[in-house]
Amino acid sequence: MRAPARDAMLARMRGSVGLGTAFGLHELLDQFGATAGPLLAAVVLALYRNTGLALLSLLIPYLLLLIVLLRVPEYSEPPQRLSRAKPTRQVYLFSLVVGLNAAGLLPLPIILYLVSQAAGAGSWLVPAAYTVAMIVDAAVAPALGRAFDRLGPIVLAFSIALSAVPCLLVGENVSLLMISAGVLGVVISSQESIYRAMVAHLAKSSGLGSSYALYGLSLGGGGAAAGLVFGFMVDLGLGIPLLLSYSAAAQALALAIFFKAIRKSG
Repeated sequence: MRAPARDAMLARMRGSVGLGTAFGLHELLDQFGATAGPLLAAVVLALYRNTGLALLSLLIPYLLLLIVLLRVPEYSEPPQRLSRAKPTRQVYLFSLVVGLNAAGLLPLPIILYLVSQAAGAGSWLVPAAYTVAMIVDAAVAPALGRAFDRLGPIVLAFSIALSAVPCLLVGENVSLLMISAGVLGVVISSQESIYRAMVAHLAKSSGLGSSYALYGLSLGGGGAAAGLVFGFMVDLGLGIPLLLSYSAAAQALALAIFFKAIRKSG
C-alpha cells in the first residue's frame, strides 16, 4: 500500500541525483534493513533465549527511525497536485514488460524448494541460498543504478535477458542452484532499482503515483503467475528444456515490447 507513494516521493525528491542512483541506493539500504532486523532478533535470542525480549529489541530500529525523521530537511518544492494525471502509454507498455518478465522468472521459493530436495529437508543450505540471493540483490543495486544513469534504459534489456538463466541451472546439483539464486538476486535487484527508475523516466513526473501503482500490480501479478506455472511444472517433474522454453518465450516477448516502449519514449 505504501510503495507507490514512497516511490513517487523518491523520484520527485532525489534532487540532482540520477534516477538509477537514487533507486539503487534505496534498494541497498532496504536490503540492509531487511537483513539487520532478523539478525538483531537472532542475536538476542541466542544470548538470552527470550522471544519477548527479541521482539522488544526490534523497537530499537524504530526509535532510530524517529530520530532520523526529525533531522530530515523539509522538502521546499512540493510537487503540484495532479489529481487527473494518468500513466503515459509508455508506462502501460513497460508495465506489461514487467509482468511478462516476472511471469517468466523462476521464483526464489522454487529454487529454495529444489535446494531442500537436493540437500535434504532442514539443510542449512536452504537459508544459505536465500542469503546468497539477498546479498547479491543488495550488492549490485548501486552499480545497476549508476549504469542506468550512464547508459540509459538499454541496461534493462540485460536484466530481462538474464532472467531466463536461472532455469538453466535447476536440477540436483546444489552448487548450480546456489549460482541460480545469485543470478536471481541480480534480476530482483534490477526490479527493485532500475525498473523503478524506468517508471519515473517514462512517466515524466505526470501521474507518478498511479504509474507506480500500475508497476506494482504488474510485478505482483507476474510473480503470482510465475509461482503457479513453475510450481506446477516442477511438480510434474518437467525438465530444464521445458522450463527454459517457457521462460525464454516470456522474456523474448518482454524484450520486444520493451524496445517498442523505449522507441516511443524517445
